[in-house]
Amino acid sequence: MAATAQMTLEEIRRGLSWRKQLDKVFVVVGLLILMGCLGILALLFFDLVRDGAPRFGWDFFTSFPSRRATSAGILSAAVGTCLIMLVTALVALPVGVAAAIYLEE
Repeated sequence: MAATAQMTLEEIRRGLSWRKQLDKVFVVVGLLILMGCLGILALLFFDLVRDGAPRFGWDFFTSFPSRRATSAGILSAAVGTCLIMLVTALVALPVGVAAAIYLEE
């Protein structure tokens, strides 16, 4: 008589029960790792804000770069970033609308 490789209903249930328990353990371990990483990120962000907050002021945002660190600002970088975003939007919007019309027709 040939032995068949069929599993009984009880064996299937035990296997599913084991996999459900393993799934729960995996979820708990994943959430613990996620919370740990988010906690480390929060600590680093808090440290960054605590150390950098005194250096931010209106002059920092309205001054140009300088050789002296006390009078350096980011005005040119901010204006350049805004101009790049504007040009990108002006190019991407017509191309995107044209592609949508072409694909619809």
